[in-house]
Amino acid sequence: MSLKHKNKLWLAKSFFISSLFLFTIASLPVTSFYLLRPLETAYPKYQDQFNHIDNIVVLGCYNSFDDEVPDISNIYPCSLYRLVEAVRLSLVYPKANILLSGKTNDEEGNVSHPEFSLKLLTQLGVDSARVVIINGPKDTEEEVLALKQHIQGSANLVISSASHFIRVVRLFEEYGIAITPVPIEYLTRGGEQNSWFGFIPNPDALKASQRACYEYLGITWIMIKSYLSLLGNSDEWNK
Repeated sequence: MSLKHKNKLWLAKSFFISSLFLFTIASLPVTSFYLLRPLETAYPKYQDQFNHIDNIVVLGCYNSFDDEVPDISNIYPCSLYRLVEAVRLSLVYPKANILLSGKTNDEEGNVSHPEFSLKLLTQLGVDSARVVIINGPKDTEEEVLALKQHIQGSANLVISSASHFIRVVRLFEEYGIAITPVPIEYLTRGGEQNSWFGFIPNPDALKASQRACYEYLGITWIMIKSYLSLLGNSDEWNK
């Protein structure tokens, strides 16, 4: 066996072992807890502390279109938690509007995510006259831009996954919109990091680690964009 072939084999083995090691570490509940928990607890849980709210904003997530299952089974957990909380808050604040945002669907015959969410809300007893549909945004920043004309200057509750809010609050602040976070869909639970189960790999922990990595990348991207924007403004002033 040639030296070149041996080096390639060694690199392949090293890559495989390293990948397996990282995969195992990411699958440990104790790892996912310490990655995700700081994101999920960045803002406290909402406790219905306000007497008046103008808008209940539900940021979009995902749904599927499987005609063989009930509508509620087509709603992904990230969206289901948000919509259930929107129903609850609609009872606490009966005069508030409910704004549903999210992307459109390119497949013929399928409605947008906000329209699908509206269908479920009405099935749960929400008056459709209270709901405003914001179609089109593909990511959080586009949602904030689309929502600005509807909610700026109002008392707003924004519902999203708990791990999402560092990004969410930063983006709303950048566009001058005051909100109160309503964190929902927590993937970590206090105390689980101290259990021996925390050292047994499982797919739920891997999912939580993936969520944490996604959010950290999103936060980093926002910081880079903000820094580049500041540099651009600085260059303009120096001309």
